[in-house]
Amino acid sequence: MSKGDDTRDLVLTQAGGLMNRTGYRATSMSSILEAVGLQKGGFYNHFPSKDALALEAFQANAEVLGAHLGSLAKAHGDPAVVLKNLLDASVDVAQGKILPGGCPVLNAGIEADDTWEPLREAAARSADALRRYFLLALHRLERAGRLKPGTPVEDFATLFVAATEGGILWSRVTKDTPGQRALLELLWSLFETHLREAPDSSPMKRRDS
Repeated sequence: MSKGDDTRDLVLTQAGGLMNRTGYRATSMSSILEAVGLQKGGFYNHFPSKDALALEAFQANAEVLGAHLGSLAKAHGDPAVVLKNLLDASVDVAQGKILPGGCPVLNAGIEADDTWEPLREAAARSADALRRYFLLALHRLERAGRLKPGTPVEDFATLFVAATEGGILWSRVTKDTPGQRALLELLWSLFETHLREAPDSSPMKRRDS
């Protein structure tokens, strides 16, 4: 990797964290330059505009979040445990443990709604990618005969994303992490009415948070 590539990656990382906290379009150029340690001329050697940086920074942030969720999806053989772990991960996301500023999909979606179509479209694609993590685990349960007949798999995948993103918003606005966890517990209790236990397994317990 060239020095120019290293600098570009550093800008994406530093500016991405800043923009996820203070707004992808709202963050000032002066704040970006200070964070990345570049002059304007050096910045424009790597990005044609601040908006171009914002879109790339959002995508980079979304990929970090996706990689984290992907690692959770591969970490356990039981898809029901995977679903629980994906839900629990939203608490860490809300607390900025995965990315500073919380969930980039939520942040970009709120910021761009009716104001910046390219960022809204990017956020919508990433929201759909989050939904696919849940849907994959749900389909694995379905194929294994672990879901009761008639379980609305597609709707549950959407519900899981909507509830986790809503829980993140609640937690960050109110600073009420217990309330976010209570929402997750309620959602899981609802889902458990559709879930059959795995053969020869003891009841699964939620991971300690």
